[in-house]
Formats: sequence, C-alpha cells, structure tokens
Amino acid sequence: MRTKKLSPLVFLPFVISSYLLSDTKINGRVISTKSNKPIQNVNIYVKNQKRGTTSDASGNFELLLEEDSSYSIEFSHIAYENTLIKTVPGNLIDVKMKEVFLMLDDVIVSSMKCEYALSNVPVYSEVIGKSKIVEAGSVSIAEVLEQQLGISKAYDAHGMFDYNLMGLESKYILVMRNGKPITGKFQNMIDLDQILVSNVDKIEIIKGPGSSLHGSDAIGGVINIITAETPEDSRLSLKYRRTMFDIGTDNSRNNSSGNIASFNISKKFGKFSWGSSGQLQDLLNQSSITPLNKDEIRKLNLNTELHWVSKSEKDQFGLMLDYFGQNDIGRDLLSTGYELSSNTTDISRMSTTLTHEWILSERLRFNQSLNKSDYEREYRQTGIDDSFTINNIATESLIDFDAKLQFSLNKNNILLGFNSNSPSHRSKRLIDSSHVMQKSGIYVQNEYSQNEGLKIVYGLRAERYAEEYSFNPRLALMYIPKDNYKARFSLGKGFRAPSVQETFINFHNVDQGYIVKGNSRLRPEKSIGSSFNIEYSNEKDIRLNGLLYYNYFSDKILTEQVGDSGSSPTVFTYNNISNATYQGVELYADFVRSNSLTLKFNLNLRDEFDSEGKKLKNTIPYSTGFELSYLIRAINTRLYLNQSQSYRYATDTSFGLMDMIFNTRLSELL
Repeated sequence: MRTKKLSPLVFLPFVISSYLLSDTKINGRVISTKSNKPIQNVNIYVKNQKRGTTSDASGNFELLLEEDSSYSIEFSHIAYENTLIKTVPGNLIDVKMKEVFLMLDDVIVSSMKCEYALSNVPVYSEVIGKSKIVEAGSVSIAEVLEQQLGISKAYDAHGMFDYNLMGLESKYILVMRNGKPITGKFQNMIDLDQILVSNVDKIEIIKGPGSSLHGSDAIGGVINIITAETPEDSRLSLKYRRTMFDIGTDNSRNNSSGNIASFNISKKFGKFSWGSSGQLQDLLNQSSITPLNKDEIRKLNLNTELHWVSKSEKDQFGLMLDYFGQNDIGRDLLSTGYELSSNTTDISRMSTTLTHEWILSERLRFNQSLNKSDYEREYRQTGIDDSFTINNIATESLIDFDAKLQFSLNKNNILLGFNSNSPSHRSKRLIDSSHVMQKSGIYVQNEYSQNEGLKIVYGLRAERYAEEYSFNPRLALMYIPKDNYKARFSLGKGFRAPSVQETFINFHNVDQGYIVKGNSRLRPEKSIGSSFNIEYSNEKDIRLNGLLYYNYFSDKILTEQVGDSGSSPTVFTYNNISNATYQGVELYADFVRSNSLTLKFNLNLRDEFDSEGKKLKNTIPYSTGFELSYLIRAINTRLYLNQSQSYRYATDTSFGLMDMIFNTRLSELL
C-alpha cells in the first residue's frame, strides 16, 4: 500500500486563518477633556498581552489583540493624567484625558471665590496639581513651593522657607486651606513645613492684591491649599518612605535619617461619604543639617472629612477635621561634648470646619462655612544655670465665618459675600500677654462677559479692622484677540493691618543679645497694584507667558534698629516708612517635546526701592528656574529635575536648589 505525503504548504492557509481568527481589533480616539481636541502620540498599552500602539495626529488608534472577553487598556502621556479603560471586543471607544502639564482644564476658585477653568480666569493664577506633588516626592507644602518656578526662594534665621511672590515676602501672602485662613504665624509667617501633603489635591497661587475678596493679609497674593475630594469608590492606600542623609562622618550612627508613613482611606455609605488620611514624619540626628540644631523632629498630620448630599442633590453639608502636631528636641554642646543647654518645642494646630452649599437653581446658589482653629506653640529651654531657663507658651485662636450668594443674570455673574473673623493671641512675649482683634467685611463682585473674547471683573470689599475702615476695589479683564492668545490686566487696592507681633511684642533674647519691641502707633499698610499678562498657548504642547507688575506701597512697615549699632543689647522695633515701590517682569515657557519629555523655563527680574530710591533689604533682584520631566520607557522610570537660583541683594549672596528624583512603578516591571 502506497502512502501519500501531504506538503506543509497544504496546512499554511489553515494556520494563517487560525491566527487571524484568534485576534480582534479595538479602535478608538483620544481627545483632551477640556478642548475636545485630539491628542497625538498617546501610549496605549494592554499589560497582560504586552501589546500596544500610539495615537496618530487625529487621536485615532487601532489595537490588534488576542481574543478575550474584556480588556484593560492604559493610556499614558507625560503631559496628561494616566487613564485606564475597560472595554469588550467590538467597541469603538472615545477616551478623554485630563491635562496635568499645561493645566488648562483645571478648575480654580481662589482668584474669584467661585469655580473657573484656569484658562478662562481673568486674574493671573497658577495651579500646582496632584501629579506634580507626587512626582516631586514632596512631604510638606514648603517642599512643593520650593520647586515651583516663579516663587523666589530664601530662608530666614529660623530656618523657615520664605515664599516670595512678585517681590513681596511671606507676611504679605494669605495662606489658606480650602478657602479658610490657617492660624499659627511665627515671625509673621505661616511655616509651610508644618503643612504636610498627605491629602492635598492641588495648590492655587494668586499673584497680586487680593484684598478685594480675601481681606487684610492678601495684599500680596493668596496661596490656597485644596484637599482631595472623597472618591466615589472605597479605597485604602498605605505608603512608607525612608531617607538617609550622608553628612560625611566616619560614624554612620551620626548620619541623619528620616521615616515617613502615610495612609488614605475612604468609604461611601449611601448619601454619606467619609475619608481619612494621615502622615507621620520622623527625622533623627538632624542637628548637622537644620539651622536650629534640632536632633529629633516628629510631625503628625491627621485629616478626616464627612460629607452628605441630599436626595435632590441641592443641599450638601460637610464636616472637616484637621490636626497637626510637631515635637522637636535640640541640644547645644561645647567642643568637649558637654551639654550647655537643651530645648524642646511642641506645636499643635487643630481646625474644625462646617460647610453648607444650597443650590436653589442653575443660576442661584448659596454657600456658608464656619471654621474654628486653635494653635499652640510651647518652647522650653534648660541649661547649666538659671540664665538659660525659658518657658514660653504662645496660643492663637480663630473663629471665621464666611457666607456668599452667587447668581447669574444675563451676561453677569454676581457674587455677594460677608466675612467675619475674631483672632485672639496669648503669649508672654506680648505686652499685656493677650490680645483679641475683630475683623469683618462685606464684598461684592461682578463678572461681565461681553462675548467669548472679553470678560470684565469689578468688585469692592469694605472691611473693618479694630477702629480702622478700608475700602479695597479691584478691576480685572481678559481679552482674547484671536485663537491661542490671551491678555489679562488687573488693578487693585491692597490693605494689611499691623500684626500682633509688630504691634505688641516685647521680647528680650538673652542668648543672642537683642530686644524686639512692638509699636502700637503703626498705621496699616496700603498698596495699589497692577499687572499685565500676555499668554500664548496652542493648547497642545506650548505655552508662553509674560507678566509685568507694579506695586506702590504707602506706610510700609519695616524692622529698624534703635540707637547705635554698637550698643548692647541691640534693640529692634517696627516703623512705617513713607512709601516703597515693587516692579518687575516674569517670563515663563512650557514645552511638551514628546510623549516622554516636558520642559519648563522661568526668569524673574525685579526692582524694589523706598521713597529715597534705596534698595529694600529683602530685595531679590533676579531668580531663574528650570524643570525637566522625562519618562525612560525602557525601565518605566520617570526622571524629574528641578533647578532654581535666587539672588539676595542684602547679603550679596545667591540661594540655589537642585532636585533630581527618579520614580519607578515597580508593578509595571513585574
């Protein structure tokens, strides 16, 4: 019997047919959440099949996948937030991605006290998003702002980060959390190292006079820290980080180290949503790297939020609790190793906020909030004799109420509001030990939209501080002459009441040999500020910004030495000078070079002088910044590089900062 052999070519069509039948196609389009324009070069990847593609110039893509019941597809682009889509075979999917680099579609509330898209807000504003905070590996708000281009950087004698906006130092900038002032100023500024980022969603920065909406302390700008909303689904996350500082000693036990642990948890119960987060930071052997020789520093931040929405979704209530605690220990040693003195500082801040939003109609809504904040700082020092003994407790309490009514009428969007707060201070360093101040104000604002190309905002705040009255108007407009271009102009009056420290302090530092005395005759500082901004953006991969500003101060408060410089102890006090001028230009350039590389550049030039033409001592005449973010796809690692330089006129020195961070998602490498 003869057997016939079949040629392998006979089976080839069946093999090809079988292969083709085992695959399926997924088609779709990727667009921007804000503009609905296509996004090119988006990386599209199915992990379990290790197959992927990229979107074309029209945002379209096609994936050829092994047949399965469902697919999880990840969309990534360095300028957009990663998006995960679950789909089934045969679906044509449209994917919307949120921008996180140019931030054009982000929502901002601080500049207008109501929600606006960042690209459409008439007042020049900046936003630091969640992705930037995570990418930079920041622990505190101070670390976030240290890496923000356009903020000049300096540190005071106490090691606190002095955040500078448009030439104005920290005491002229109002720091808020969710629109409520943060208590606990030390040296007339909020220590941003005491505000951890455990549940921070974004940071809004408003440059220029904000007194027309936010009152006294916003004469130079606003920094508003926005916490994350409770997500719809239940979540639990735990994080731990350990940091080692090599200070060049032979004994590794003396090297500084840090431990950071954090958690986030959220849950929905019908119409209720609850979320809680916390962060613990332990720093050991810090005396060689901190300005005040602190050996041990411990910080704890806890946040809890509870929200309820009515069945009609027209009423929303919220309860927010926030706690911060810090303990640090320092020692001064002689060259022999003998302890000369030791000190401890305990700091606590507790804040409780109640909020209510009532949506009466699409055109009318009412918001109100009540905040109670308490701050305490206790400093204790002991030494080889009683001359070193110090025990001082400083407390600050604040009750703040804010109510606003927002309604739309034809081409007008009108805001009416009332604000009242009552800060109280108690400290042995103050004359009469304790002081209570009353502040209240009413404000009105209207945004008139002539058309899509022109918006005009005008408003006024009338404020009472003790026996003083202040009226602070503001005018702002945004003009869009043609696509991709925007021009913004603002003009406003600012007002800052003298602080408790400037008015009532009476402190003698025996160790350092100086005395600080307050001045009860200080007058409030007033300013007239203007800014002009031109912005170009193709809403895709380029944004260019130029900002010109001019600020004229009257009755500016400065620290001055009393008597001869050779006298002991040296005595300092606060006085009003006749006037001061701040002017400058800020230039920004943001580029998306590819789906793996983004670049940012910044240059700031400033001139600040008093009525006699003399430079102000805290002047930072120029500062520069550069930022690079690069995704190394071969090892799924993101490189983040940030470099900045600030020059200080008073000391003829410059302060430089460079951070290089590598972030790797280990799960993607497995």
